[in-house]
Amino acid sequence: MSPMDRIPDIDYHLELLLEGAIDPKDLARLESAILNDPEVRDYCVDYLCTCAAVRRSSMATGELSETDIMAAISQGPKGGRAQAGRPRRWSYAAAAAILIGLAAWIGWSLWLGAPTGPAVGTLAEVDQAVWQGPHSHLARGAALHSDLLRLREGLARIELGQGAQVLIQAPCDFRLDGTNELALVSGKLVASVGPPARGFVVHTKGAVLTDLGTEFGVIADPKGRVEAHVFEGRVVLAPSADASTQAGALSLDAGQAVVVDPYGGAVRAGYHAQTGLFVKAMPRQGERSCPGRRLNLADIVGGGNGFGTGMPGQGIDLVTGRAFKRPIRIVRQAPQGGYTPVPDRRYIDGVFVPNGGHGRVVISSTGLAFQGCPVTLGTYYEGVVNTAEQTVVDQPDTTYPGRLRGVEYGTPQHPALNIHPNAGITFDLEAIRTDNPGTTIERFTALCGISESTPRPRSSDADTWVLVDGSVAFHVSCPLDQNRSQEVTVPIAPGARFLTLVTTCTRDAGHSWCFFGDPMLDLAVGEDKNNSQGD
Repeated sequence: MSPMDRIPDIDYHLELLLEGAIDPKDLARLESAILNDPEVRDYCVDYLCTCAAVRRSSMATGELSETDIMAAISQGPKGGRAQAGRPRRWSYAAAAAILIGLAAWIGWSLWLGAPTGPAVGTLAEVDQAVWQGPHSHLARGAALHSDLLRLREGLARIELGQGAQVLIQAPCDFRLDGTNELALVSGKLVASVGPPARGFVVHTKGAVLTDLGTEFGVIADPKGRVEAHVFEGRVVLAPSADASTQAGALSLDAGQAVVVDPYGGAVRAGYHAQTGLFVKAMPRQGERSCPGRRLNLADIVGGGNGFGTGMPGQGIDLVTGRAFKRPIRIVRQAPQGGYTPVPDRRYIDGVFVPNGGHGRVVISSTGLAFQGCPVTLGTYYEGVVNTAEQTVVDQPDTTYPGRLRGVEYGTPQHPALNIHPNAGITFDLEAIRTDNPGTTIERFTALCGISESTPRPRSSDADTWVLVDGSVAFHVSCPLDQNRSQEVTVPIAPGARFLTLVTTCTRDAGHSWCFFGDPMLDLAVGEDKNNSQGD
């Protein structure tokens, strides 16, 4: 097993070490490995020697930029293993001393928090922002320098010196390289660039994007996969210096998108710019979701990315899989079962009408089934909708608010997912992880039940279910004579792929207004939050 296997992203951690931005937990793990594992120790010595040599060469010749230096360093020790029998000028004790010295310097830098070099931008606006490392106390209005910045939670809007506006979504690691240049190590951003900042550049591991006066979004992960979505104007995308491909530059116009794989290969076919994947403006007052902390599933049903970009009142039809704007005051009968993919919703795998009377009830594109699904009439009303508001078939001009435990849902403060029986929806957890690099999904939480403001008595019992990868993780039954509500807390394992929400009614489902209030995925960045919150 190589050092790369023992410590995933070891090069990334060493770069953070040299930048003075490594997390204390990662630093302790790296130090322990260097002191106890000869192969890791050799690897780190090679890395530091390469770093020193490249920097010394750069200072002597002036031929390498800082970006080129870091690229050379990242290509340093090949294969993750030192050559057998290679003579060394440094002893193991010296390697340990270097690490300890670096750790002491990092601690001193963290304590001082002193910026270096001229300011290249300003932290113009923040929302629930939590930073990590030496910049943990950044607040609105702070001057920003050419440093590595690590946003763990929330949102931050940056104004660079030449006028480019960049909205950063957590979790995100990025480095400001100048007044019109930024390196996106991992995470998601949206750049708005006016004429004064034309030529603004975003560097990623897999590609370099150059703006020609536009608005565009970028998603990057540490392994090199990159997505670029152009909303206005034009962007030129070229392979980075690290990419193995010899492909030329691409020009992307408004409405176009491209995916660059970790090897530098670009794919355009089948992709188009998706505005809903990105937060393009600061959220509404009291928005419940928060990047890096909580993701709103109702917002995803409304066409958003889980952080307030979806449309209230928008839903998904259970038979066609198409989006619709409510109300649709018709009770419909589903055909003989079946599972319907939802291609227009990136984080939704599909929808279905649950009915055990049709036999095996498929609940995912991979063929997972809802074992024990009850027999229903196979009827459904509207579908799955981003709201808690109720509409009645024979009252076209009247709506009723969704209410549980005296709280009104379907607001920015308390979003809701209306799932009138019989209905099911499956979310793709892996797609959510992919578009939020560095994020883990810890659990699903909500308050579920039948609205207390239902205008008429219900016709029969109703049941609410939560399944993870086809296994029932939660079930509550609401008897005919009760408007019961129940708190939901369902842990999500790291390898879980699908989360499925289902409502069923064994007889007439009339006025069984089931919904999930505050349907959230609790997120974590996977690092200790030894930091503070921006104001």
